[in-house]
Amino acid sequence: MRQELKNTKITINWKLMYTINKHFYLSQKNTNFIVPNDAMVQGYCSSIVSEMTLSWKEGKTDKNNTIKFTFINDHTNFTVFSIDLNIYKDKDKFPNDADKWFVAKSDLDLHLFPAFLKNGIHKCEKTEVKLNGTELILTNVSLIAFNNKNDISSRKEVTTCTNPEKDGTNNKIFPYIAKWKNNTICGLLRMSVIVQMSYMTKDFKMKSKNITVPTRTNVIESCTTDTFEVKLVWSSNDDENSILFHFSKIEKNLLRYAIINIFMDKENFPDAINTGKYVSATNSANLFPTPANGIYTCTEEIVITTENDINVTISDILLIPFDVENLASKKVADCKINISEYDFNYIVRNKEKIPCILANMNISIDINNSENKNKDVIIVPSKVNATGSCDTKRSEMKLLWTKSGQKEENNIIFYIARNKTDIFVYQIEVNVYADNLDKIHKISDFNLGLFSTPGIYNCTDQNWQIKLDDIVININNVLFTAFNTDENLNSKTVTDCLGNQDSSTSSSITTETEPTTTDQSTTPVPDSYVNEYNYVVINEKTHVACIAANMTIFMKIPYVTKESKTNETVLTIPVDSAVNGNCGDTNSMMELTWLEKSKSKSYNVYDSTYGKNNSFKINFQKDESNYLLHSIELNIYMDETNFPNSNEERYTVVENINVISAPLNNLYKCGDNTTLKVKDVDVTIVNVTLIAFNTEEKIATKSVMCIQDTSSNVGLIIGCIIGGILILGISMLLMYLYFTECFSCSIFSRSR
Repeated sequence: MRQELKNTKITINWKLMYTINKHFYLSQKNTNFIVPNDAMVQGYCSSIVSEMTLSWKEGKTDKNNTIKFTFINDHTNFTVFSIDLNIYKDKDKFPNDADKWFVAKSDLDLHLFPAFLKNGIHKCEKTEVKLNGTELILTNVSLIAFNNKNDISSRKEVTTCTNPEKDGTNNKIFPYIAKWKNNTICGLLRMSVIVQMSYMTKDFKMKSKNITVPTRTNVIESCTTDTFEVKLVWSSNDDENSILFHFSKIEKNLLRYAIINIFMDKENFPDAINTGKYVSATNSANLFPTPANGIYTCTEEIVITTENDINVTISDILLIPFDVENLASKKVADCKINISEYDFNYIVRNKEKIPCILANMNISIDINNSENKNKDVIIVPSKVNATGSCDTKRSEMKLLWTKSGQKEENNIIFYIARNKTDIFVYQIEVNVYADNLDKIHKISDFNLGLFSTPGIYNCTDQNWQIKLDDIVININNVLFTAFNTDENLNSKTVTDCLGNQDSSTSSSITTETEPTTTDQSTTPVPDSYVNEYNYVVINEKTHVACIAANMTIFMKIPYVTKESKTNETVLTIPVDSAVNGNCGDTNSMMELTWLEKSKSKSYNVYDSTYGKNNSFKINFQKDESNYLLHSIELNIYMDETNFPNSNEERYTVVENINVISAPLNNLYKCGDNTTLKVKDVDVTIVNVTLIAFNTEEKIATKSVMCIQDTSSNVGLIIGCIIGGILILGISMLLMYLYFTECFSCSIFSRSR
């Protein structure tokens, strides 16, 4: 009888219209065989996944037979994602194989009955679906899913009877499927990907190229217990391009890093300086925060920024990582919902297990060792044991960790209070063990007033340096809230740090710079500067931008290999480089620092922890009426990726330049390439808009255009002019003597 069941056709014919919370409508005609008119309807509705289950009793048994339809919203259409069948074999119909259950499940991502999400309806006279050898026949279907309107008559767009297997319309929702070695699925991914690249041509001009990654690419997937990877591979003139996305589910599912490899072919990158070579880039940020058992959805564009001027724009994202069963039980993380629990690394929960303190921040502690004049830097890990207490007026969060190679436990404690309107950190205590030092215990002043907010404090554009005698606590990239009593954070007000720096906060924070200088990282940048300029240095006293610049900088750097050969590499300074500087009366400075990521030999992945800082420092001078770029200092880490087999670890050089001059309170603008020689390094600056020694809150619009620098030829030109004058003078003198002599000779001859 088992074989007989496999060949049985199960027909579902309904006369009535079943309705669940006004979200689903499934109507059939001509009742027949299994599903009676009074079948019980149950279901579940969410923004991405919903379910409808029909249950009924057959014959004299008290067992419920069920058919479950799982629906999915792919941002544009709704479809039936899968069907589950659970039939009890009663004695009347299965006398030789009774008292057993027949369980069948369709393939995932059926793409069955698709219709437009907003105003669509799917109608089909007959569709057949295979479930483990059994054929399920659905006739006279009329289906609406994810409905949010009371009046379904407004749905005008009708899709009729698509059969994906027969008519070739099987455009699966998830083109990227990661599987275990036994062919079971460990991850589903849908997204659109565009690679945006900037590159330099051989004549030092900047060009850009957008590459749309084909949706149906050659995909390489792999799974482990805690990770899965999706590698998209496509060809460009017989050469392979690829993007690898690495996901991890440690505590929460995240895209941990992406690795991009693009071949610089002649067709897509004409006249590029690195034609015929691969350009690689990586990003090591945590993206797509998803619950441990969840789904990530995002209709917005997400940009992954990397070094080498390669950015990846991802949109239309739908991610189901690791567990692809029981979709209705999964929590949905929507990127349009600004902040959720999964955006925080440090969480303290109250007795009811509700997160009462949530924080995400980068913390490092600089310890100055006066004995050997070295600085020890302790970085607080993002994964630490977070403990604390949550009271009505005062709370605290304690982060505990052990430094590699040490047994002693370090901790940093944040003391938190609230007033009638805001919450804030009023004091910080540190207990750490530095290298070759005893335990260091420091505690700040009582009135810090950090991260003051009525709801959630969000600040990614500011650094805090809290100086406690011989140590400095550095904090940046802050997301913080406390005294929370709600499971859902969506109702909370988000406070942006820009323009909201509290005076009590700034008075408690000191920096290592002199009073006449300012570190860009310690003073918030006003919105007007952020929107208009990439690189800004703020005057700490006046809170205006003394230096502001937009420009693209390339450096062609020669280096000697271990085989005594001379190679060269072109580096582009990233537009998101960290900006530091100072504002003086006659001398000012702007320093751009960034991290060139090297490839880890031990892990064979790109990781920012293996990189080291590079810096490009510009010194400005001014007189009574003008300012100019006086000198450039370079400090470049010779990483293996950009400087393979280099004989040196660092390249440092200082050169007086004295170029880019403009009147005070005027912008300097230059659309042409400005090429400078810094010792052996060719520095090319493109599309410059720059001002230094600015004193006004609103930067002046008055500007001077550049005159191409001819300083290298000035001596020759002046020499030629002087030489010409001398030659002309000597020629005139000789002519004068000649004519004088001839005139005298003539008189003498006549007199004779």
